[in-house]
Amino acid sequence: SRIKKFHLALKDYNRAIEAFPEYAKAYNNRGLLLHQLGHNEEAIKDFNRAIALHPSMGVSYHNRANAFLKAGAEKPAFSDYGKAATLLADKSPAHLARGQIHWKHMRHYAALRELNLSLEKNKNQALAYFNRGQVYHSLGNRVRAIQDIAKASSLNPSDLIYKKQLAIIYLENRQLPNSSKLLTQILNEEPLNVEIMILRGRINGELGRYQAALEDLDQAVSLSASATAFAERALVQAKNRQPEFAISDISESIQKAPKTGRSWAVLGDA
Repeated sequence: SRIKKFHLALKDYNRAIEAFPEYAKAYNNRGLLLHQLGHNEEAIKDFNRAIALHPSMGVSYHNRANAFLKAGAEKPAFSDYGKAATLLADKSPAHLARGQIHWKHMRHYAALRELNLSLEKNKNQALAYFNRGQVYHSLGNRVRAIQDIAKASSLNPSDLIYKKQLAIIYLENRQLPNSSKLLTQILNEEPLNVEIMILRGRINGELGRYQAALEDLDQAVSLSASATAFAERALVQAKNRQPEFAISDISESIQKAPKTGRSWAVLGDA
């Protein structure tokens, strides 16, 4: 399994189960392999068998929960994560998973409770900090959101999603230089990321760095010709006292996306 020879792994698990049909771990491990291969219903059957043979093996409940979740059965997944949390020595992944389910359904305080429990057990979980930061952001607590997502990014600096979300919250909190710095780091890794170009162009425009802003937005327009790119470039052009270019761009933006409020707001500014 670890060297991705899945066909051989499946043959070995089948032979192990044939030789020792009461061995719970063999069913659990075969279930993991089947889940990895996308055969969730078969995986769930194996986890069921593992649990029947060894009802106190918490990892099987956690694995079955993952398979349930992948199969779209959220309610039994949530229940299994709860059972896993009572049986496993490391309860943090189960609490994290339950927190993510609560957060998906906007049950903010229930999500915070589970994520706090997860971080009590393991303070080095980048994903738990990131999810908790998103919950705080949704609740309007940008200070706590920044603290948590910055912590997630420090624990996993290669994850650009963390950097992007942190940059957006910095932008909302008017910490524009911090936001611009993070967006530059992302563009160093993904130089053709149009969404990030547009965000950095917008921030540079707000900071009065019109030439830098137009460089980003010109490239965004050339790569995507999106309504958003035209709208943001129009705003920078208006601030840079180029109203004729601004109105041309905003007309293009409105033509492409006439129901986008941002475009009409920019036209008013222009």
